[in-house]
Amino acid sequence: MYEEHIYAQKLRELGQQRRIHEIGLTDYADGQPLPHELFDFLKDSGVFQNLAPDEKKQGVHDIGRWLVALREVGALDNTSVHIMTTQSMPIYALQLAGETERLRQQLWNMISLEKAACFCMTEPSGGSDAANLSASASRVKGGYCINGEKCMIMNAGFADYFLILARLSDVEGYDGFTLFLADRQTEGLEVLPHTPTCGVTGVPINPVIFHNMFLPKDRAVGGEGNGWKLVMSVLNHTRPGVGAAALGAARTAMERAAAFGQHRICFGKPLNKNAVLQGKFAGMSMAWDAAWLLVERAGRNLDAHGPAQTSISAMAKIAGTEAAKQIVDQALDFFGGYGYLTETGMERFYRDIRTTPIYDGSNDILRGLVAGIQLKNYAGHI
Repeated sequence: MYEEHIYAQKLRELGQQRRIHEIGLTDYADGQPLPHELFDFLKDSGVFQNLAPDEKKQGVHDIGRWLVALREVGALDNTSVHIMTTQSMPIYALQLAGETERLRQQLWNMISLEKAACFCMTEPSGGSDAANLSASASRVKGGYCINGEKCMIMNAGFADYFLILARLSDVEGYDGFTLFLADRQTEGLEVLPHTPTCGVTGVPINPVIFHNMFLPKDRAVGGEGNGWKLVMSVLNHTRPGVGAAALGAARTAMERAAAFGQHRICFGKPLNKNAVLQGKFAGMSMAWDAAWLLVERAGRNLDAHGPAQTSISAMAKIAGTEAAKQIVDQALDFFGGYGYLTETGMERFYRDIRTTPIYDGSNDILRGLVAGIQLKNYAGHI
């Protein structure tokens, strides 16, 4: 725990020194590069080394430490942390697929952040309903011809690598799901203009179209037909990270609320002396700690290759994002009307945190997943 505290403190201090909490507030302009200072910070901090292949055991080096990094960067800058969470998905996929040697160059390009990556899964006809997949891959001489459309693809505006989920055209059901890795310059790959969003406005979010895009056989990640299993495993690894990042932002919102309440005089005394607000802040603190413990547990379970990864990771994502959403909402209340003004920055927390219960599997869908697993487990003990 002490080592974790020192790591978190150093990461936060470096981010503050580099002023990423200010630079990251820049809204993304279509076709423009993101501030290089954010990438420099992520490279110099070495956060992606936590996801490097482990020399002693199969899998990434240290997921628990990665979750701490997401929490600390999430506390500083929403843009930087979304670069991290999106980049992590192809990194996880290549390792879980056993591609650490065959696609070694691409993997280390991502880990070193020399190349950026995105994950193309969501389609206009299906987000959490990933089984309703329409992007197709037809076998042709020497490889595959891919056609389809993806939407709401984070970081596609600057990505060098595109990890794509498509269905083999002649195979029914999940057995045809296959992952492919494409380079940005691949003929037939087109990134459409940035889609404006309510929050998370610092990174590009784009539709991506594949029109008769040819990929050689060696760009099928993990082999044919293993895409669905790989994607589910990737999401088991990334969902706790969404919770960690959200809780980082929520902690900063709490810090701002407490600092404001210390000096804001209302009815002759500081807001922090108000018994009602004290009770509210106590509830926020307990919700934050309880959610972080679930996220931390999920990280330990993944590092240990433990059982029940799907339900434990889903619960961590649900708990982390919903606690964060509640905390940010209540932190804004401390500011009264000022919380609704852009000058305090609280409304940006509110907009940014709102998407976290939706992506990487919506919390409503994940509740059904958790219920199905846990009902079976509990019923089996009688």
